[in-house]
Amino acid sequence: MSVVCLSCWQYALSEVFLSLMFFVNRFEAQLDLPHVPDMIFADNCLRLVHESGFGIEFTTLEALKRVGIEQDIIHVANAKAWKEARLVSCSMVHIFLPL
Repeated sequence: MSVVCLSCWQYALSEVFLSLMFFVNRFEAQLDLPHVPDMIFADNCLRLVHESGFGIEFTTLEALKRVGIEQDIIHVANAKAWKEARLVSCSMVHIFLPL
C-alpha cells in the first residue's frame, strides 16, 4: 500500500493484480448485476484519512454496488475499439451506470 501525507490528510492507495476466480464468484454472490465485469481488481482501495481520525475508503466491491442495472452509459476507455475488433464474437452488449 502506498501512503502519501499532505497537510492534515493521509492518502493510502492499494493497487493489486487482477483478481482470481474466487473474487469473481464472491462478487457475483454480493452484487445484483446480470454480469460481473470480466476483469476485477478486487483488492484495490483508496483510503483518505484526516488527522482527526475521520476517513473514507473506496473499494472495488462498494463501487460495483453503485452500478444501476437499468441504465446503459458506462464505458471503459478504448471499449468501442475493442468491441469493434471483436464484433463477431463479442457477447457483451450491456453497459451499466452507477446510481
